[in-house]
Amino acid sequence: MKAMLITIITSFTLISSGFSKPFEPPHVGETKGQVRAIYHEPDGISFDSSGQEVWTYVLGKGQMFIPIYGAFAKYRSLIVIFNRRGRVTQWSTESQ
Repeated sequence: MKAMLITIITSFTLISSGFSKPFEPPHVGETKGQVRAIYHEPDGISFDSSGQEVWTYVLGKGQMFIPIYGAFAKYRSLIVIFNRRGRVTQWSTESQ
């Protein structure tokens, strides 16, 4: 019983800690290095039809792997678009 209680408390702490960090969006004009320093490596890199580089991040991935909670987890994706000089021109988020 004691082990089950510890497991439940630990799981709740892990779940709730993921929501405590406020989302800080990238700023127009930031470099790829600055974006990488904040969000780490992107989950996907592609190019749009005009040659701009598009980085995609999946935010909240850790919560998707928590048993039971992960089956119902919603996540957000962050899309960052860079110009040919490697500077942020725009960004957007999408919830799923």
